[in-house]
Amino acid sequence: MDFDAGRLAEGISRLHEALPIFEAGHDLHCLAISHDTLGQLFLLQGYPRKALQHLGKALHFVGSSNQIGQSVLFLGGHVNAYIACGDTEAALRSLHAARKIRIDHPHDGADSYIQIELLRMQAAVDLARQDPVSAREICAAAAALCVGRYFIPRASTLFIAGRAEHALGNIEEARAHFLVSVLVYRTRGEQTQGIVPLNHYARALNDESADLVLRAIMLPLLRFGFQRELGDALLHHAHVALRTEQVAVARHRARSALSRFEESDDEMGIKRARDFLAILALNTI
Repeated sequence: MDFDAGRLAEGISRLHEALPIFEAGHDLHCLAISHDTLGQLFLLQGYPRKALQHLGKALHFVGSSNQIGQSVLFLGGHVNAYIACGDTEAALRSLHAARKIRIDHPHDGADSYIQIELLRMQAAVDLARQDPVSAREICAAAAALCVGRYFIPRASTLFIAGRAEHALGNIEEARAHFLVSVLVYRTRGEQTQGIVPLNHYARALNDESADLVLRAIMLPLLRFGFQRELGDALLHHAHVALRTEQVAVARHRARSALSRFEESDDEMGIKRARDFLAILALNTI
């Protein structure tokens, strides 16, 4: 797939070209899959509001085609997108909606796969609501269900677990989770998604090691168009530069990060970049 090979722009273009064909043929299933994929791609690129437009259409079409299990999985995209928008309450509502569908239709779809996704959603919501302890415990339950199968859900779960451990200050555990997540994605041919946990892995390293990893991932992040991830990487790299007294380099990286955050309407990222630039301004007075 264009997406898996990192050719996101080409993949998005092809999906847009396919939509009128599916609409003309009233192919609800393909319309649902196409809009969900577009939503996931825009979310990865750092445009959660644009992603929600497509994810909403995907949910509409999959509901019309009565694909119950798929509806639960599509709501997982809503959870991720709402969290990226900073709307944890909407993310929680999407989680509750997914749970209700599962309760109302207990025998539709692959039971363990959907259970893993529901647990992953809960862990993501808990982490967004500043409860990393709960997120870590739920990730452990989800990862246990993935053993020996469901490799991509395992990679996604380990990524959340790594962030939970990092939030708790358990750096060694965070590094291990991030690294395994990267390796699982790569061994399954998901090179594009694997760059995200690698970016977080860099934040759990010392400055010298982080500098090497960040330099290695900047070009792929730029090529993939991952605006928010690139902004995070640049801002972390700015902190590394400041700690090594490279103030001009730190300022340049922070300004570049700010432009990425502004491009994707990342309010929290914008605030973090501006706060860092304000600290730099005080240091140069």
